[in-house]
Amino acid sequence: MLNDDPLIERLSVEDIVDPATLARASELSRAQGVNILHTLFDLGAISAARRADIAAKALDLPRVRYADLPPDPVLPEALPAPFLDRIGAAPLSADAAELHVALVDPFDAEALDTLRMAARRRVRVSVIDADDLSRAREQRSAQIQNQSAATARSIDLSGNLEEAARQAPVVQQVKQIIDRAVRVRASDVHIEPFADRLALRYRVDGVLAEQTAPPAEMAQAITSRLKVMAQLNISERRLPQDGRFAQVCDGREIDVRMSTVPTLDGESVVLRLLDKDRAPLDFGDLGMSEGTQAQLQDLLRHQNGIILLTGPTGSGKSTTLYAAMRRLNSADRKILSIEDPVEYQLSGVNQIAVRSSIGLSFATLLRSALRQDPDVIMVGEMRDAETAEIASRAALTGHLVLSTVHTNTAAGALTRLRDMGVPDFILGSTLRASIAQRLVRRICPVCAGSRPLSQAEARIFTDHAPDQPVPEHLAVPNGCDGCNRTGYRGRLALYEVLTVGEDIRAQILSRGSEEAILEATEPGYRTLLADGLGKVAAGETSLDEVGRLIGFGRANG
Repeated sequence: MLNDDPLIERLSVEDIVDPATLARASELSRAQGVNILHTLFDLGAISAARRADIAAKALDLPRVRYADLPPDPVLPEALPAPFLDRIGAAPLSADAAELHVALVDPFDAEALDTLRMAARRRVRVSVIDADDLSRAREQRSAQIQNQSAATARSIDLSGNLEEAARQAPVVQQVKQIIDRAVRVRASDVHIEPFADRLALRYRVDGVLAEQTAPPAEMAQAITSRLKVMAQLNISERRLPQDGRFAQVCDGREIDVRMSTVPTLDGESVVLRLLDKDRAPLDFGDLGMSEGTQAQLQDLLRHQNGIILLTGPTGSGKSTTLYAAMRRLNSADRKILSIEDPVEYQLSGVNQIAVRSSIGLSFATLLRSALRQDPDVIMVGEMRDAETAEIASRAALTGHLVLSTVHTNTAAGALTRLRDMGVPDFILGSTLRASIAQRLVRRICPVCAGSRPLSQAEARIFTDHAPDQPVPEHLAVPNGCDGCNRTGYRGRLALYEVLTVGEDIRAQILSRGSEEAILEATEPGYRTLLADGLGKVAAGETSLDEVGRLIGFGRANG
């Protein structure tokens, strides 16, 4: 931590702060690990301008003011506005070798390191006060709003909606929204109208983040443009609609699934982006450990039975099923899948899309599929009793069935099938394994740091993953241009494989509880939390991320 003693002496000698406040601020700053000027400002003992003056004088740095800031953004791609606001920085100029930046807190070494990595240049520092930086931020926001308003005014909404949707500003705005989402690796785009604004959010690595949105006046035109692309009914704004279209971004074709629902302030739109060229359809690409890969490979060697993937929506179950089908796909094996919707096309696999509107449900299609003489059947989801009963009997008569159910735990899938009406004797005879899954964010390898474990963190490893060594250090996310300042880039899956052996089969037949089923697992059973801690120890994800998804209060997800 920075030695504040020279600053404290200066503040005392120059009688800038009274001794009692200075003593209190010194104690607080040492406890919090921050510079004393930061603490004095938070306490209201010094103004923003006085704080900047003292810091500039103490470090012999230039002092800049609002009038010194450039009219246009500096390195906006590498240094986006939200990142600069977060660290209290205002870029002044840049050339190929150096970035000149004004900082509110020039003592913040972490902010300096982050700026160096983001700009990929050496950094020269000046000092600016927080009030001037806030004024600059407000001016920038006003400029963006004025530019957006000018764009909105250029759109002619006097004609019909289809004509408005084809106007150049609207077409360009929609393309920018999707292109930007693809560049930052977003899986979903949320376009949400509210009474006073239009919100735009991207989901990246499972986390939603707000983006700079078009003006609210463009909401209806943007929605109409997307409806035209998805071949939906533009004039229908009272009922939900679903559609799809393809968009070429950076030379790649992106499959876009569109969903609209009517809200009080207009139609809320969600776009699901599927980049087929970057789909992780191999077990290793999913982040699956070698041990889990071996377990799943053994399960896939069975000629019959049911293998279930469990977990909440968005936990990657379908992607794991695609990887399993790809591993099974061969000339001597007929694979048939029933999906809602078909997300990725696999050559050699007979894929059928559910279309409930014309009576093609999972159960209806599953009955027909059995007459196609398949070896392997993939059912996208067991969501009703009829589907579960047909799939179970298919497994009983010599088919390998892969499917998913929405439960939080591997053991919970057994209870879910019971609740659907699958008889215990069929469940005990057909279920090969229930596999729980979660997706955690992968730490960016470019900017990752590390720190020692605390004693409390070491106990998490010894309590929940006693079969593996406790690491000496933990990887921590920092943030760089490549990961959009989040410290994470991509995701990897955590798995908990509950294979059905004789002891668990006995619990199924005797209608044992989830707790009894877990007690009957074989030695070496690895929970979701233990798998997550293994990936933390390997430096692939952070302890905070595993705790966020699973928690440390229980061994199972």
